[in-house]
Amino acid sequence: MKVPWYRLPTFLALIKLFGFREELRHHNLHNTQPDLPIEPDPDEPLPPTTPRQRRARTADGTHNDLDVPEMGKAGARFGRNVPLNDAFPDKENLLIPNPRTVSNKLLARKEFVPATKLNLLAAAWIHRARDAGSNVGEATS
Repeated sequence: MKVPWYRLPTFLALIKLFGFREELRHHNLHNTQPDLPIEPDPDEPLPPTTPRQRRARTADGTHNDLDVPEMGKAGARFGRNVPLNDAFPDKENLLIPNPRTVSNKLLARKEFVPATKLNLLAAAWIHRARDAGSNVGEATS
């Protein structure tokens, strides 16, 4: 019987997820940014990482993957399942059917539907946030 990864103990699930990531990276995702290597260059040492970069993602998104620090940074392109040279956008038919028309036909409401439960939740959340905000800035000793 095969056990799904999410039913495994945390450590084993993380190992399984790491394996999934590596398999997808090598067999499914295609690099869309040729100047960004997928594999680190063995001849070029990686820049040193700080303890904070090893512990948490940085503000600009670098060091999400310590082996390829530039992957996932702000402004980087996403990997694709199709190589860029095999992707040919059909500019003439790109907006057929028009996404706005489709969303209006499928999502438009015919009559007003009140959101009674959401309003109660919003009121409770605002009340809680207001009470919590009154303690901001007070010294805790």
